[in-house]
Amino acid sequence: MGDLTVVEVYEGGSCNMDFTDHDVLQIESAFRSYKTEVFVCAGLANLYFASVQDMADMQGWKYHSTGIPTVVFDTGDCPRRKRKLRILLAERGTGFILWQDSVDNYTNYKAPDKGFHTMMVSTDRRKLAGFSFDDEMAASDFLRTIWTLTTNPDVVSPMRTREKKHRKKEGGKVKFKLPKKCDISQPCCFQHIIAVEEKDRDVIPSLGRLCPRPPSFTHAQKTTSDDNSASDTCDKDSSSYSY
Repeated sequence: MGDLTVVEVYEGGSCNMDFTDHDVLQIESAFRSYKTEVFVCAGLANLYFASVQDMADMQGWKYHSTGIPTVVFDTGDCPRRKRKLRILLAERGTGFILWQDSVDNYTNYKAPDKGFHTMMVSTDRRKLAGFSFDDEMAASDFLRTIWTLTTNPDVVSPMRTREKKHRKKEGGKVKFKLPKKCDISQPCCFQHIIAVEEKDRDVIPSLGRLCPRPPSFTHAQKTTSDDNSASDTCDKDSSSYSY
């Protein structure tokens, strides 16, 4: 990979936008769960793709989307989720996943430039993914987080089989009594973090794809008017034949 290609992508793919702590909170809330750790980049990045052959032919990178790079680590301590490390690009404002990939020993995440990172795609080792960051400091922190996780063999290695210890309780099994509905409190410490409106279709790409804009009122009104005219015509025709 030549330095010229990296610089061209980094400068041409600038995504300078005001980034706040609330953006980080939205992504953390979207992916954090029991026994799952989330690391959110403190800045936006453009995602590009290129094949090894494209790089050899100096054809450059192809733009995919813009979002917030995030690392999600399932520790494996939850019975329903195996241990897994993922890198994903989350959409700003919704937390929707624009792209994601698993991380293993062959991912080879590295930084050819301070503001540009690359990695091998797990589903196709001949394909590269590139992140062009708008904040070099945020890019450096994100790189440090990934290196810390990937250099830990307990994170990227396959999950080891764990022996379950069964302990017998003396005096028989104690039956757990479920609480009554009246004993359960109302939701507390609730905070509304993500909210989207119809006007956000112009700034959030996924809303335009998932929720297409409905037909305009003018078109609907015109259709209704045409239907009424046709109905009046039918009534007049039928009245002429009535006795």
